[in-house]
Amino acid sequence: MKLIILIIFILLNLHSLNALASEDIALSLAIEKNTQKIEEFFNLTKNSLVSDEVISVSSEVIKQRKLYSKNTIAKVFILLANVASNKNDVDRAFQFANDGLMLSINDLSLKLNLLLKVASGYYAKGQYHKVLEISNDAILIAKSTVNTKYMLLTLAYRSMAYALLAEYEKAFEGLQKVESIIEKNQAFSENIELLEIIATAHYYLGDFKTALTINQKILKLRYDLSLKSDLAVTYYNLARSYHRLGMLDDAYNAYWETKKYAQEKESDVQLAYAELGLGEVLLLQNDFKASYIALLKAEKIFKIQSLDKPYLNVVIALAKSSYANEKIESAHQFLQQAEKVMVSMVLINEQMELYLLLSAMYESKGKYEKALYLLNQYIVANQQFSENKLSNILLRNNSLPEQDKSRQLVIKLAEKSELSATYSKKFKKQAYIIFILSILVIVLIVFIIVYAIKERSRRINIAYDEREKPLYFLESPIATKQIYQRAYKKARKYDYPISIGYISIDNWKELTFRFNKKILTEVSKTIATLINEHIGEFDSVGLINEGEYLLLYPHQSSQDVEKEFEQLKDALNVRFFANLGDFSVNIHFTLDTPSVQDIDPYIFLSRLSETAAPAGSGIEYSSKKNSGL
Repeated sequence: MKLIILIIFILLNLHSLNALASEDIALSLAIEKNTQKIEEFFNLTKNSLVSDEVISVSSEVIKQRKLYSKNTIAKVFILLANVASNKNDVDRAFQFANDGLMLSINDLSLKLNLLLKVASGYYAKGQYHKVLEISNDAILIAKSTVNTKYMLLTLAYRSMAYALLAEYEKAFEGLQKVESIIEKNQAFSENIELLEIIATAHYYLGDFKTALTINQKILKLRYDLSLKSDLAVTYYNLARSYHRLGMLDDAYNAYWETKKYAQEKESDVQLAYAELGLGEVLLLQNDFKASYIALLKAEKIFKIQSLDKPYLNVVIALAKSSYANEKIESAHQFLQQAEKVMVSMVLINEQMELYLLLSAMYESKGKYEKALYLLNQYIVANQQFSENKLSNILLRNNSLPEQDKSRQLVIKLAEKSELSATYSKKFKKQAYIIFILSILVIVLIVFIIVYAIKERSRRINIAYDEREKPLYFLESPIATKQIYQRAYKKARKYDYPISIGYISIDNWKELTFRFNKKILTEVSKTIATLINEHIGEFDSVGLINEGEYLLLYPHQSSQDVEKEFEQLKDALNVRFFANLGDFSVNIHFTLDTPSVQDIDPYIFLSRLSETAAPAGSGIEYSSKKNSGL
């Protein structure tokens, strides 16, 4: 009997051991599978991540985090932060990044990734000193890893932080370092993440023209690379650059594009930013009721999302809009909300007017001491921004009048001399000498400008007097681009349609290879002659490149000029190709009219050439019809 009991006991223990072994194998397989999935997710771009899949796997890993390596856990927090960022959930993204930093990570590139996410969170919260602190820590780590990508990103972030804190000279120096590194590593010249940070830094420096140029490049890159998931962000950055440059119609159109793409993506935060921009533009255009409605929509979303930085902007705008709509009590309520929010933030230059608005409010209520205190705060803060601006990149902005640039140059040189203690006693004398020299520079610049204008006028007159254009004459590529840009912008400004034709000989290189220079010259003259014979008196035509032609039809839609295109095609088919023997020339025509959404002429032209019919045997023709500018 005892023997039977012993046998049963042994069998039960063996069964338990087998069960435990099976559980261990299953657990090991699950860990390996989850680790592999995390690696696969980590190699995807941020916008390619599927939220539910990432959250599902990440939850399993975090529940048993002791069984995974710290680097794997760090990647989980990075992925969760990316997913939250895709949903514009700033607080969650910030928390996940902070949780990742609490780990002792061996891989410094992971630590840099998390630091940048934390810096982004502080930026969204308006805590710019923290952004600077985190950026400095990240730069030290990037230097030790010799990681060019993170070195560029951290330097750009620090420059942006300096610009936000009105330390413009340091911001400009940082951007110079970034540009120097990019020159040696051209692969980063089209890194969208880096370009967006650089554009933002220039924006807060007050260099809106450079910010606009960079954002236009980003927009083109997104279309060229089919990276359209964040178009709302790019259009918003483009819009606010137009906004600050006073180009209100272009700003309104770009904000409207932001709204459209935000609605497509179902992003409430991006939609709120779009409504904020539209409200501010409408306020400047004196459409006070529409402005108030748009701003209220933005205020509601920002309040729900607890985004203090844009919330402060929107309540300032709402206060101004309320005053314009003669809603004094509402204006005071919004100003009181702004006063509560500003306590936990560093105000940037564009928010300085809040001090003036609050001062005026307290003055109207008879609280003169409070009003005076806020007015003094405005003077001190505004003086800090104004003084630092004397040494920032705006000195190199070509949009400034030459006289103002020279005046700024004097102050700049004076500041530099003041830095040297050796010459501190001679400062007044140096300032006087610099002032005299600046006057001479202004006189010289004025003389050069007058001379250049007269010389240009003389050359233009000579060109018109001496050149009698033959029928085969076409404008050069440089002249064509200038004519095209001017005609495009003129059509937008005066709101009339313009049709743009694009003609391309697809096998031009083969043509140049098979025939000699004399025949090629005859071919070019024949094409130019035929085109000139089939355009109207007020139409324009010119070369873009060899074998590519651009035709401009102002005040005409695509339907108006379609018949002329058909006639031109027939003329080329009948009169030209007979002299080339068995060689078949592949040529296509593309015709389009820009719509109100087409802001940049070169992005439109790029899209026009891309939508052209593919090369084939004979002549191809395609036409698009838009509603017009």
